Amino acid sequence: MIQPLWGQGLVFLFTVLLGAAVGLLYDIFRAIRKNVPHNAIVIFIEDIIFCAGATFFVFYFMFAQNYGEIRPFSLIGIAGGAILYFVTVSKIFLPFLSKILELILKVALWPFRFIAKTILPPLNKLLRRVKVYGRIQRKKLRSHRKGRELLWKKNKKKKQKK
Repeated sequence: MIQPLWGQGLVFLFTVLLGAAVGLLYDIFRAIRKNVPHNAIVIFIEDIIFCAGATFFVFYFMFAQNYGEIRPFSLIGIAGGAILYFVTVSKIFLPFLSKILELILKVALWPFRFIAKTILPPLNKLLRRVKVYGRIQRKKLRSHRKGRELLWKKNKKKKQKK
């Protein structure tokens, strides 16, 4: 179905906004990567999931708004929106989002850090003392066993002599 010119302009505007939204979602991924350590495999999997999700939403939008037609101006609008977002808003939004995420992680991980700093050091000292005490007791037990074995052998020899 052929859309009037104003309808195509509106679709172009929405595709620009869609490109900016995809850029925003990618900035969220970037902020998470900056604050939470990732290895290369996890980054690769995240990128695949992001690309698949972005592709799904882009094509869903294009089919819903363009009646199933993929038009070049829509692709240009999406690319232009993403580029426009990364050149302008991303430079302000990414550091802000990173700080917010860092604050959220500090608040969420505070109980675990508190436990690690206050409870674990005395517990580790206690466990080291128990471990040292266990070594001492093991040595005593070994020497006691050796002594019993020697006595048993002596008694056995005495019985054999009789």
